[in-house]
Amino acid sequence: MIEELMDITSIHPNSGMRVKEILVNPWQSPNAKFLFEIWKDGMSDAPHEIWEITCMDLRDNQGIPLAVMSGTQIKLYRDHPLLWSREVYFTITGRTENIPALMGELFIEHTKICGNWVDFHWLYSGLPETLETLRENQLGIPINLKDSCFRILERHGVKFQVNSIDTEDEDFLKDCQVLFLSHENWPDSENFRQSYIIGKEFSARRLS
Repeated sequence: MIEELMDITSIHPNSGMRVKEILVNPWQSPNAKFLFEIWKDGMSDAPHEIWEITCMDLRDNQGIPLAVMSGTQIKLYRDHPLLWSREVYFTITGRTENIPALMGELFIEHTKICGNWVDFHWLYSGLPETLETLRENQLGIPINLKDSCFRILERHGVKFQVNSIDTEDEDFLKDCQVLFLSHENWPDSENFRQSYIIGKEFSARRLS
């Protein structure tokens, strides 16, 4: 019934919701429950429904608010940069003459591909020094960013060596889904610090 709940919040654009309760106890169960109070006409004193969302095997969540702004929709994705956990590991073995230009191109392409859901500075903060000193190094980036990153390195004449690639068995978020409290002002493809929940599977049921 998660699809029914998603339809309710999308068909009624002026709908409102409130998070009544968040039940997370990782020491007892990997699952989590979220109780939502939902009304369809944008008025908090209008007749409302109580829905329970169950997240099987909760992996991560961010900023689930108790007060949710009007027009928020519940959306579910099976393919999103937040779910990219498989990585490729490589070593830089050659320099480039223009490090700022290289870093600028990497940032532009990175933002275009993943909307900054993957932290650029976390991935590449040590790259400028590595390019200057060629110190012992190994970088790891999501496989989904591999082609664009390697293409830019090659365009700038940077030599590198691929060391290893995570197997599917090492994919921590394999078969996971991400549920967004989504709003049209902040598209889910770009990181505006939106609220989300990541888990193996989501289900919903109406309680009243």
